[in-house]
Amino acid sequence: MNDYYYSTNVIKKIDKVYDVKLVDSFCCWSDLLGFGRNFTEKNWVLNTGEWEKVTDRLVDAQNICFENIIPFNEFALVLNDGIVRSFSIDNRIDHISILSVWLRSCVYFHIQVNKMESYKGLPGVRTIIASGQRAEHNFENLTLDDFVFNYTKPDPNGISQVAKTSGNPIICYNPKAMQMNTAFSKAYIIDEAGSSQEVSGANLFIDQSVIDLILKLSRKFSYHCGEIEWVDKQEYVIFGVPKKGHKDFYHLGFELYKPEIHFDTKTLKTKVWKVKSFYVHDEKPKDFKINIDNNTNVAPSFRYIKANKKD
Repeated sequence: MNDYYYSTNVIKKIDKVYDVKLVDSFCCWSDLLGFGRNFTEKNWVLNTGEWEKVTDRLVDAQNICFENIIPFNEFALVLNDGIVRSFSIDNRIDHISILSVWLRSCVYFHIQVNKMESYKGLPGVRTIIASGQRAEHNFENLTLDDFVFNYTKPDPNGISQVAKTSGNPIICYNPKAMQMNTAFSKAYIIDEAGSSQEVSGANLFIDQSVIDLILKLSRKFSYHCGEIEWVDKQEYVIFGVPKKGHKDFYHLGFELYKPEIHFDTKTLKTKVWKVKSFYVHDEKPKDFKINIDNNTNVAPSFRYIKANKKD
């Protein structure tokens, strides 16, 4: 007999003791600027037309994100006017170029949303990328069926009829990728501080923790990563991970504006860098880079093309 025959699968799940698993992670947090003003100016009561404008802006940003998601290697979550993208370093990541492709997708997303926002006369999106650890420590979800007493089901080990007819929706969600995710915590704290800590405008920023974890990974993948390059220019620095034996190519790299921001709050003390450009894994740095501002080498999103066709 099912040990939980006279109980529910909720009790079964909370009865289980889960081993804690620590995983190094990157997090990309993007936040639409000036969004709350739509609500505060109206005391949080909008008419139908105002709601349509708000949701149209949300759909633009969300669908551009969905175009850029890298399956198998990331988890994305929409939170009101913000989007979290979590990239975990685990056994599936055996080459630093996998990280490079994900970082490029974050850069593309940031640029494409700002292009759409500019086209519509909106303030844009700010993106923060940070790294840290997450602690997997509990089950991921509770579905409707989990709340049904097992002895009432046709098959005590199966799905209840009410769950089948309703599609067995998730009632409580605790995704592993977001369980006590300190990379997300840091990215969110940096964004929330905003101009008080010189983190302002529709710009892309990376936390020092991103550089530190990339350094750690380059040592782990020393068989294909060369010595890290840190090149000091007049207005910016270049941080790059060369391909071993091919210094003309980077696995990934950033141009970062000087000086760095000395971020200092009660909740977080770190260095934050405003990103000028990103170097991709399949082009020579001297020939190609993605400029965050005034870029011409990032294709517009499907959403942007569709909007232009309407005009």
